[in-house]
Amino acid sequence: MTIIAGQSTIGDFLNNLGDPVADSDEETFALFSQDIESQNLGFVDSELTDLEVEVGSKTFSVTQSPGLLNSNRATGTTGAFLWRITPYLASWLTSSNNVLRQSQLLNSDSTIVELGCGTSGLIGLTLAPEVGKYILTDQAYVSKLVQANLQANSSVVSSLQNLRQKGKAASSEGAVFSTLDWETDSVQSLSQVLGSRYHKIDFLIACDCIYNEHLISPFMETCSDICSLASEVEDETEKVTILLVAQQLRSPDVFQTWLDECLKRFDVWRLPDHLLTENLKQGSGNVLHLGILRQQPREF
Repeated sequence: MTIIAGQSTIGDFLNNLGDPVADSDEETFALFSQDIESQNLGFVDSELTDLEVEVGSKTFSVTQSPGLLNSNRATGTTGAFLWRITPYLASWLTSSNNVLRQSQLLNSDSTIVELGCGTSGLIGLTLAPEVGKYILTDQAYVSKLVQANLQANSSVVSSLQNLRQKGKAASSEGAVFSTLDWETDSVQSLSQVLGSRYHKIDFLIACDCIYNEHLISPFMETCSDICSLASEVEDETEKVTILLVAQQLRSPDVFQTWLDECLKRFDVWRLPDHLLTENLKQGSGNVLHLGILRQQPREF
């Protein structure tokens, strides 16, 4: 690959990650045979409605919905809560020594789409002030609480944006929520919120979205559709969208089902420990994978 991003190329960056994941059996065994710290289901707190969450030097107020989690909603309620891995990923992404930031692949002009943001919108709250545009997506039922959390933390986000502008970085367009159901919606619905950035998505982030085998196929189809948008526009510089998937290790069967589907469409790398914070390294019960869409699907 010869895609330029700042002073680095994606090819150079991927070479530093080592060999890509070649086999789902081997990857699943390597991850689940280690001693994994117990995190139960992975809630930050399943009883509180209001949480105070620290990410870096800032504290964010997050409202979640215990009542919604305990409801009989047919299409799922996992987005009602803040999951423990979410602040871990947010802290890693906003750290000054983050490898994506140091390589300038993640920069002040980056366009990011997040799948399955849940009610907290925490990653968008923390990262949006540091990038060009951040789109939070999930099913419609989380919309009200996401918007409330964006509003409740507006002063914290504004202070982060002011710090950014003092550094003479370009102005951020902030975080915006858009409904996107993997099973029923087309990614074309993102065109209105992305505007001229529709074909220029730099990162697609999914944090703890891998939990239900029945949703893996539509989830990966959505990932493929979004990552293929860049290829629809001819440009002198080849453009790719980097898929970043963070998840808590719960079920080896569900994980391997996801990885099998992912490997059909993407070249996949596991982020090595020396590039991660302690709560994302091996043994933490969490894992972070990066994917680049293949030009041709892989046959098994």
